[in-house]
Amino acid sequence: MARELVKAALQEWEATLFCDDAVLVTSELVTNAVRVEPEKLVFMIDYVVADGLLNLSVWDDGPGVPEPREPDFVNESGRGLWIIENLSRTWGWEPTPGLGGKITWAQLGCGEETATD
Repeated sequence: MARELVKAALQEWEATLFCDDAVLVTSELVTNAVRVEPEKLVFMIDYVVADGLLNLSVWDDGPGVPEPREPDFVNESGRGLWIIENLSRTWGWEPTPGLGGKITWAQLGCGEETATD
């Protein structure tokens, strides 16, 4: 559902240059949040037209924090944060005191170099 929301929003905003990377990053952010089995999860998308930035974030009330690890390309899981890091301009997470849980976010830049370029 989150992937479809991102596609629809980017089409409406005429920002389809982001589409493939944004859909994949969205999938990884949401998948990581769902894996901690939260009771609540919120997905947010924001496009800053003037700066050509796309902000994607997921809040969940689950325990734990996102910890990147060296990807093992044989296993079925464990590459999500590596993918996010390599497709995003920047990414991170922040605790949400008072709400519990955390927000994990990624920022993609239109026409800018990604973290690995």
